[in-house]
Amino acid sequence: EKAKKFSIGAVTGKNCDHIGRLAWYPLMAVGRGMIGITYAKGTATMAPLGAKGKLVGNNPVSYGIPAGEESPLVLDYAMSVAAAGKLTVAIDKGERIPEGWLIDAEGNPTIDPNAFYKGGSLLPIAGHKGYGMAVVGEVLAGILTGSGVLTEYLGTNSFLNMAVNVEAFIPLPEFKSQVDRLIRAIRNAPRIKIVEAIVIPGEPEFRVRETRLREGIPVAENTWKRIANAAKEVGVDSSVFD
Repeated sequence: EKAKKFSIGAVTGKNCDHIGRLAWYPLMAVGRGMIGITYAKGTATMAPLGAKGKLVGNNPVSYGIPAGEESPLVLDYAMSVAAAGKLTVAIDKGERIPEGWLIDAEGNPTIDPNAFYKGGSLLPIAGHKGYGMAVVGEVLAGILTGSGVLTEYLGTNSFLNMAVNVEAFIPLPEFKSQVDRLIRAIRNAPRIKIVEAIVIPGEPEFRVRETRLREGIPVAENTWKRIANAAKEVGVDSSVFD
């Protein structure tokens, strides 16, 4: 509503639990023919570049851009090489993680996901670039929201949501048409030999969503057991998990 009236709208939120997949929020703006942007601040999970120990959040960012006949452009990523949730999945599956995801409490590279919960830290994407963007997230979704920064921040998520009213700048049909042209030009660009298809930002997630709706969501056995145990503790009918 703010963006509709003033061309650009922005709101902040704090004292939140985990707000889930960030892209849902920009997509709300996309559904109204607007561009959506979300910055989120999380608990400290990542070491500053060259340091050891958790100090900076991996502070994800997401953008949603409406298209016409094509699916919306969606970008949604954290500033760490991998999200902390992937470490939990690896632990539940009894698997190691790829090199470059994690350092242990002493700052040494490790492929043991358990090291994260013993003082280890996630590493930023693209070195100084991911680290720099994470610091920006501390400001936009930490300081600006009044939630605090670094290890002073005690919540799970705080966020800055923005919506840009496309029609305040360019007619929406024209904008969507140009986004479609952009997507198709990228998709049809000459490919190197080993690449089967050029992927558009957001495309893999739309495909996975269709697959999950059709086939269900795979869950590791140990993960399912923890969900079932937690449900039983709060009185949910255990037969649901048999």
